[in-house]
Amino acid sequence: MHGLLEDIAHVRLVRSVVIVKVSDLERVLEFLEKYDAEIYTRDIILTPEDEKILNKATQ
Repeated sequence: MHGLLEDIAHVRLVRSVVIVKVSDLERVLEFLEKYDAEIYTRDIILTPEDEKILNKATQ
């Protein structure tokens, strides 16, 4: 997944836990499903700092 995340804005919380934008979710899920990964998704509220990181990564 490391290669995939180089092209997608994300925030890494802890090992194997990442925050991605909704617009990138389908791409990440498709990638993980290829490897039969155990996947859990949640809607979250970002902190202003998280939003800055995600926005900076997409500029």
